[in-house]
Amino acid sequence: MTGNDSAPPSDGSPIGPIHSGRSKSSALIALGVTSLALRPSLTAIGALTPAMLAGGELSVAQLGFLGSVPLIVFAMFSSMVPALLHRVRITTALTVAMSAVVVGSLLRVAPGAALLYGGTALIAAGLCVGNVLLPVAARAFFPHRVGRVTGICTALISAGGGAGVALALPLADGLRAGWRVALAITAATAAVAAVAWLMPVLRVYEAGRPRIHLPSSSTKTKADASTVVMAGAFFGAQASFFYLAASWLLPLLMEKSNRIEQATFGVGAFSFAGVLTCLVAPSLALGKVGLRGMILVVSTLQIVGATGVFCGTGFVALGGAVVLAVGVTAAFSLSIVIFSIAAGSAHATVALSGRAQSLGYTIAAVFPFVAGLVRMQTGSWLVVEASMLVLAAVTLISGLLLTTRQRGLGRRDL
Repeated sequence: MTGNDSAPPSDGSPIGPIHSGRSKSSALIALGVTSLALRPSLTAIGALTPAMLAGGELSVAQLGFLGSVPLIVFAMFSSMVPALLHRVRITTALTVAMSAVVVGSLLRVAPGAALLYGGTALIAAGLCVGNVLLPVAARAFFPHRVGRVTGICTALISAGGGAGVALALPLADGLRAGWRVALAITAATAAVAAVAWLMPVLRVYEAGRPRIHLPSSSTKTKADASTVVMAGAFFGAQASFFYLAASWLLPLLMEKSNRIEQATFGVGAFSFAGVLTCLVAPSLALGKVGLRGMILVVSTLQIVGATGVFCGTGFVALGGAVVLAVGVTAAFSLSIVIFSIAAGSAHATVALSGRAQSLGYTIAAVFPFVAGLVRMQTGSWLVVEASMLVLAAVTLISGLLLTTRQRGLGRRDL
């Protein structure tokens, strides 16, 4: 590796390797703050569910649909994000994306359901760009540290999501401004992220880099398609778990004889558990344990945890939720690693990330809305609880099929 910053990157990445310590630090800061911003605007909804229902502005069905809005947007636009890189560079795309999150959050302050839905959709569009481009940016800026940087970023994603859950109620109650203002405040990290991507050192460095040109459709093989399906199913199971928990785990645990403080802890575990698991899981998957071994571990945790929620009450159900959260957050970090290492270059990474996330979010879009409808019609959480067991099985089956077809995964730390 040379010190010539003007030389084109060897893997065709849109940014290329970074050679200066200042550029590395700036890139890591931008990636870190963006990671923190990818969940609070959505996880806060789960913590504020009782307040939103108590106000009478939304019915259970409307709240369930609100939980599905981001997933519908993700499913529709994830596969379109790679095309943006034909027109703009990563720094520009992420600046605009984080700005959209801020604007959408401000729209949700206004009264009425229409702007609440519209603002949430705009937030989701911005987050969609961030979700797809995060593994691409990690590989482009740090081509030889994909596992470590991915672990840091996914840990920060989890920390940001947990902060959204933990701070939502105190912000709503402490400011006495209601749940709408609390939702708007969760966009603070997105505002910082937008500014971070405007750092001159990043924009000047990227200016000399060629943009991504994705492979033509004629180069896509059946093997590529099968990898997309398996990676999409694996990612979709984790996204389904996360948004199912964000929307309905709090009232479910409360109905199972847990106080609101305990139930909030169970919901927050789906984010806070990832602070540790996301740091550890990628390194283990890319090291001695291997991706297949880690998939067996996280699937077992998911099955055990989902069984505890399904069969238990009180602290048994709460403990099941925590175990489940550990398995889900670890599996989420593995899905981001898969996007990076299953593709041979940054070109293929952005294509796989977009297509697999589009499929995954299509799967995930069903659960929160359907769960709300079933709950409203039957008064039972049985479908929600059974869905958790099904999703754990999907994690296991799709993960094992993926590693069977891609035997080299997890045997090299890029």
